[in-house]
Amino acid sequence: MPSPRTKEILVFLNYSAVGGVGFLVDASTVHLLVYLAMMDPYISRVLSYLLAATVTWYLNRKYTFFSTSKNNKREWLYYLAGNSLGGGINYLCYAIIVYYYKDLSYVLLVAVSTGSTIGLAVNYAINKYFVFTRT
Repeated sequence: MPSPRTKEILVFLNYSAVGGVGFLVDASTVHLLVYLAMMDPYISRVLSYLLAATVTWYLNRKYTFFSTSKNNKREWLYYLAGNSLGGGINYLCYAIIVYYYKDLSYVLLVAVSTGSTIGLAVNYAINKYFVFTRT
């Protein structure tokens, strides 16, 4: 039986792996929207973030926090609301980098990476203690 500390580390590693999947969804979606659909990079990021947040909610509820909640819609809304702080920090970092380094060919990747990394710790704490509390 793993110690509580080991268990906590494993949960965080699962959460980080799910975040990696979310990053791939986020970064690829924003690239598709900006470069193929010719959308504004700021609006594209809102849409890509919402898609990535939905994917990570589903994966975290099943594989990280093993949620047994029957009210998926409410849990998803709590997840989005709870992650709004980290999401706001994430978006702010993204917007600043895109604004100041717009001529850099790989600016979207750098901007999404930076925002996602900074938002990780904030979102983990919110999800662990407020969203997936009955697991």
